[in-house]
Amino acid sequence: MLCLLGLSSPLAADGLVTGFLKGQTEKAKRQRVEADGKTIAAALEMYKLTTGDYPTDKQGLIALVEKPTEAPVPKRWMRFMDKVPRDAWNREYRLVVRTKNEKQVLVILSDGPDAEALTDDIEMPVEKPEPKPEAK
Repeated sequence: MLCLLGLSSPLAADGLVTGFLKGQTEKAKRQRVEADGKTIAAALEMYKLTTGDYPTDKQGLIALVEKPTEAPVPKRWMRFMDKVPRDAWNREYRLVVRTKNEKQVLVILSDGPDAEALTDDIEMPVEKPEPKPEAK
């Protein structure tokens, strides 16, 4: 019997453990999505270095696996991933273009846990790392 925090019922303790585990599971899923985002972003950077630009949102992330057939078809192309991973909720990541401060930003998007409400979507902007300043 658990008597911590005034909880003397095994059912109350069970609810705490279940809630804790659920929270940890969601945290782990979000961490996985963030890790996938970094991997996909790195592949997109290599794509840009090879082809001269990122794939369009219509070409999507599959352009990292298969040569695009939709314009603009890159003259120089190579496979950058064996397959595009699925997010932690087993759904496809999407490539979208957002406008931020009048500049287009490429975003890797997971629809999050429920795939409905926009409030839990996970957006990962693809940004080229800034060069480190030279040490003087």
